[in-house]
Amino acid sequence: MKPVREQVKKRNLDWMITCKNPTPIEFFRFIQPTHKARAIEKYGKILNEAMRLCKVPDEQSKLKNIKETVNCNSDWDVWLLEKRAVLFKHKISTRFLANHDIFR
Repeated sequence: MKPVREQVKKRNLDWMITCKNPTPIEFFRFIQPTHKARAIEKYGKILNEAMRLCKVPDEQSKLKNIKETVNCNSDWDVWLLEKRAVLFKHKISTRFLANHDIFR
């Protein structure tokens, strides 16, 4: 693996292990993915690796429980709506500021 990929993987693993709520939607917010299939696959790989590396039984149990109960597809849909809302808000703000500057 390239050093950058190793750093990103380590960052994602550290996040997964230390996060209080490592659900798919939180992971998507953390990594800001652009492709659904790769994002869901990456979440699964990181979750499995975190469960394997986790030494604390309570944390390991929490991760296993999350793996059994998550719904990545619905979390992706929610995250996509959030992302679109932020982009729309930014577009509206930019237009407002541009129009405001015209009248000065």
